[in-house]
Amino acid sequence: MSIEHEQRCERTIVTTVHEIDGLKRQLAEALAAIERARELCTPHPFRIPLADFALRGEVLAALAMS
Repeated sequence: MSIEHEQRCERTIVTTVHEIDGLKRQLAEALAAIERARELCTPHPFRIPLADFALRGEVLAALAMS
């Protein structure tokens, strides 16, 4: 293997490692965004909408009648 070929291979490896590092950062950012979206979309137990309370009351009333 010539020195020139070895240098090309080394540059290719370095470039590939940099690309992988960039992809890892992008993946970490995407996972963080997904986690933020999950937190926003998951109802907090202390922030239950009033409509849910009304529905729960209807369900309990229906169960009591059966």
